[in-house]
Parts: sequence; structure tokens; C-alpha cells
Amino acid sequence: MSQRTKTLALLRNAGDRGVTNSEFIDWRIFRYAARLHELREEGFEIRTEVFGSKATYKLVSEPGVDDGRRVAPETGSLSPGLGGPAAVVSADRLFEERPLNPYEAEAA
Repeated sequence: MSQRTKTLALLRNAGDRGVTNSEFIDWRIFRYAARLHELREEGFEIRTEVFGSKATYKLVSEPGVDDGRRVAPETGSLSPGLGGPAAVVSADRLFEERPLNPYEAEAA
């Protein structure tokens, strides 16, 4: 799964809570600023909130999706009956690929 796809899935699944800069690192998305820039260039509205040395990124809207449509965390897709992008990554797929310990691979 590409870092762009992971970044978008994390933002969708986080909802109003958002994703912190340290969470991107935990998910091994080290160039998250570049991925966020790419998404913004594609029309995704992503709000950045800075608190000291931490930042939180929240997906506000997606291109081609009406306002008020939120992502269902359990599926990673838009809420039932609301349509949405054809290529949505399911949360189950995203989370099953994440190691329990993000540093596990480095220790081996």
C-alpha cells in the first residue's frame, strides 16, 4: 500500500480527531508533509492545527463529495447510502498490515 493511500485512509478513519504528526511516523509515513501536499493539490481539504511542537491534520472535505458526508471508521468508506470515491481503502486492510510494534521489523 502506498504512503499516499495510507495517509488518506488514516485521515478518513480519524474523522474529527485527526491524525497527529507522530501518528504518521508510527505508521511509517515519514514524508507525510509531501503526501498531504499531494492530497491538497488533488482537491482534498485538510486542516492543520498546531499545538506547540505537535500538529494534527483533519480531513475536512474530499473532491466530488458533498459536505456533511463522513467516513465510517469501521469500513473506511463513506457512511451508507452516501456514495463516494470508488477507491476507498478499508480500515481492516489498513490495520492488518500494521505491525503491532512499529519497530519490530527493525529489530529482526
